[in-house]
Amino acid sequence: MSNVLTYKGYYSTVEYDAVDKVLYGKIQFIDDLITFESENSSEIEREFQCAVDDYIETCAEIGKEPQKPFKGSFNVRVSPEIHKQISIAAMHQGVSINQFVSDAIEEKIDGLIHHSDLKKAEERVIDSISMSNECLWTNTTNAFLLTKTFKGVSE
Repeated sequence: MSNVLTYKGYYSTVEYDAVDKVLYGKIQFIDDLITFESENSSEIEREFQCAVDDYIETCAEIGKEPQKPFKGSFNVRVSPEIHKQISIAAMHQGVSINQFVSDAIEEKIDGLIHHSDLKKAEERVIDSISMSNECLWTNTTNAFLLTKTFKGVSE
């Protein structure tokens, strides 16, 4: 993927501004607005890291706690019917709604990661088969040429 940068627990994506011809980004998942930019790709990651460091230093100077991107808590809005189904399912399993939803999300993420790993494995198998087919074709062609050469020599 990825145009995602990470440093000291902070994240950002990098985008391109075609008008100003610069790469730019902002620290994601916090309320404070911290941006950075660079005219070339070799320095954009360093600019991101400097922005994070500057943010942390500035917070320390003004006596503010820097925001952390993830607190482990977020609101999810679902339909009343889904809310009811989650509550009943959690009750049947003897867990809280939070635990039930957390487990469901974890299962989904694990499934995505597993699916991604399977996709990569499938690509490696296809590459191996293609390479084997190329080798087989080359060996068959060479054997044919050798046979033809030996027939010409023995005649």
